[in-house]
Amino acid sequence: MAVFLSPVGGAAAQFFTNTGAVLTGGKLFSYAAGTTTPQVTYSTSTGNVARTNPIILDAAGRVPDSGEIWINLSSYKFVLKDSPDVLIATWDNIGASAPLIFSLDDFTGNGSTTVFTLTAAPVSENA
Repeated sequence: MAVFLSPVGGAAAQFFTNTGAVLTGGKLFSYAAGTTTPQVTYSTSTGNVARTNPIILDAAGRVPDSGEIWINLSSYKFVLKDSPDVLIATWDNIGASAPLIFSLDDFTGNGSTTVFTLTAAPVSENA
């Protein structure tokens, strides 16, 4: 399965309260975009180790273990709360930044000018 670093909390992110204090014991929930249906995130780049949901932040307000959050090509909603479950932030319709495959459609040149026409498509999750 193809997984990609999450734009929310991706690698070594540190979270804070609205007053700027480190968010010790904070909770980062992951849902399918636009819903409250839990959606899995992963702790490894191979997508073989699911994270708990919610992710409980460590004493430094960071994601524990690898410090990384990996997601699949689905769209996510992330909800950040403090330890007593007070809402701090919500990010919805967050998607992975998938790599692209480019194909050469046309190539023309006259010695001083070269024109390439490319088509870009995201790498499929099954690639």
